[in-house]
Amino acid sequence: MIKISHKFIFFIYSLILISYPILDDKTLEQSIDYILDGNYIYKDKYISNNNNESLYYNSIYKILSTDKSEVDYLNGLIEYDGEKSSKHFKEFYNNNPENEYADDAVVKVAEFYYSSGLYMKSSEWYRKIPFEYSNSNHLDKSVAYFLNSLLIAGHKDTVNYYVEIFKDKYPKLNYSNEYLFESQIKKNRTKSYFSEPKKNNKKLFSVQIGSFENYDLAKNKKRMLSSEGFLSRVEQVSVNGKIFYSVRVGLFESSKLAKKEQVRLISRIGLYDSIIIEVK
Repeated sequence: MIKISHKFIFFIYSLILISYPILDDKTLEQSIDYILDGNYIYKDKYISNNNNESLYYNSIYKILSTDKSEVDYLNGLIEYDGEKSSKHFKEFYNNNPENEYADDAVVKVAEFYYSSGLYMKSSEWYRKIPFEYSNSNHLDKSVAYFLNSLLIAGHKDTVNYYVEIFKDKYPKLNYSNEYLFESQIKKNRTKSYFSEPKKNNKKLFSVQIGSFENYDLAKNKKRMLSSEGFLSRVEQVSVNGKIFYSVRVGLFESSKLAKKEQVRLISRIGLYDSIIIEVK
């Protein structure tokens, strides 16, 4: 008979105790960060395997059954229907305007309206960031999309008015004409309200749906994506001296986040031929 020493048993027991916390449920903050980091969460999906992914999935759905104030925000993150998702984010913002995720919820509502072509509604939500959340990480983007929404909607004088306000309020803000693509194409090189962007090493990524020689075809593709709740745009690009109109979705700070959107395109509308590109 093989004898097992008490020291060996104690060693194994200690290993179990040490490893146990790793298998604990994830906190609300960890779960939200997990999603925001680009990990796609399939709604109503549970995973039975004891691995890191299953812990996040199951922890998220446990959190959703609580009365935590962030439940609406979490519901918005995992809801793949754009309109339903925006309702969750609105509810969260209205009830928790001081929450650390409130500014992100505001931007997500604004993005939904922008992608739906409701530019005035989009501008109302983007406007909240520079006036209510001046320290938000979304400040630069929100100011740019706010002005662009107004410009596309035909409110040029209002754009001029706010540009002067923002120059005083945020003198160090790096305005870039990258967000004026639609109005520039539409109005054939409309005068930009933004200075040339400063060179930096920050990479941005988008999901490219396709490139078209015909601008109307590109707009039709964008309209289809917008109707499904995707924040899409048309950008004019030159390839070997020839002009094309590229339909792109999102501006992401990592290829992983862009990949998450690519998965959404597959699950929502069965679009499998998109590619991830680095935006220069």
